[in-house]
Amino acid sequence: MKVGERIHVRARKTDGTVYRSWQATIESVTTGSIVTIAPADQPVFDLYSKEFQDKMYEAANEALEIANHWKSGPVPVFP
Repeated sequence: MKVGERIHVRARKTDGTVYRSWQATIESVTTGSIVTIAPADQPVFDLYSKEFQDKMYEAANEALEIANHWKSGPVPVFP
């Protein structure tokens, strides 16, 4: 790997499944790290299945529904 080289970056789950990918340019390389940069308008591809995304939206909507209708009570006083 060389500074200025364009690479394909893939983020993986612990089981090795790729869930996000993007292109980046190598900014620096040392024996312990690789630093990359990518323009702000560079697309990042989420590789989650439609079923997974639907479940996440469903959970988020349920959480919003609870938050939007939350009725708070008095703060408890502990001795």
